Amino acid sequence: MRATLLTSLLLLSCVGQVADLPMGDDGGSASGGGAGSTGGGAPLGGGTATGGGNATGGGGSTGGGSAIDPLSTDRANFFGATRCANANVVFCEDFEGRSAGQPPDPARWSLQFWDMANTTLAVDETRAARGTKAIKIHQNINVNRAVMTTRTGFPLAKFWVRLFLYVQEVPPPMRWDNQCMCLNPGVIHWTYAFAQGDTTFGDGVRRPEIRAGDFINEGLFVNEDGMGDGRSEVGQGNEMNEPAGYDMGMRPGEWQCLEFMWDAPGKELKVYWDGREHPSLNVKNRAEWAFPDANFSSLTLGLSHYQNYPLLMNGLDVWIDEVAIDPNRIGCVR
Repeated sequence: MRATLLTSLLLLSCVGQVADLPMGDDGGSASGGGAGSTGGGAPLGGGTATGGGNATGGGGSTGGGSAIDPLSTDRANFFGATRCANANVVFCEDFEGRSAGQPPDPARWSLQFWDMANTTLAVDETRAARGTKAIKIHQNINVNRAVMTTRTGFPLAKFWVRLFLYVQEVPPPMRWDNQCMCLNPGVIHWTYAFAQGDTTFGDGVRRPEIRAGDFINEGLFVNEDGMGDGRSEVGQGNEMNEPAGYDMGMRPGEWQCLEFMWDAPGKELKVYWDGREHPSLNVKNRAEWAFPDANFSSLTLGLSHYQNYPLLMNGLDVWIDEVAIDPNRIGCVR
């Protein structure tokens, strides 16, 4: 099966190249690698402003007063002005209250880098899915991580996340006969969204990264790494190439709406792209996956890539905008 080969190639590509990294693919740490512990049980919502008067957790109509179905798949309804103030979700971040070049609000996000000299993560005004600002992450071709982890709102047993993602240049499809890992285009595994929580293994408590926002080259993927008991990382791709028009390939130079659901008690993970579910990426009650004992303690967004990739000579450029969190599915319109 293609997914089996893909996972085998992933494991081959991760072992040996980046095993000395502090966390993740890739030699994941028992504690989740210091990507910023949120801990605490701070309540979501509470009317905290995220710049520009965009209060999170407030009431209001969907999409700024629009009567459009919030779960619509019509991309014409996704973009425009920021909608955090009226999203009626428990957390919403539009980055509008920060100046270009600044990090995201430190009261809401903690940052972590593997090699700060060769990556940036900051507010940017060159493009935005909504409003005028987004977070831009740039990395050169070498292995790196630049991520932001939520400081508030957790722990949560089950939650949905909606974000908008823009990728400047997407790595070309890998060679499926590339078992020697020596053919071009080679393999690059990269991640932009994962959640963590205390998970008990026979050798202790760890916080594996459950990566719902994940890619192998241009192909959507889900992945878990950092488990205990000597367990290898696991992953699966969109081998069924569904739904129609939203198959494996991420589209470069275009804003995408991504939704994820993490459920610790249900041992479940779901992925939606532009409002369309990708069933072959879903995980439920799979023995090889390990979900937290009770709750997720943090959400981390940004960019991690785990192989040097000289084919992208200009490096990787990714933008993230209008992040929303809620116990219920959010959709791409709110």
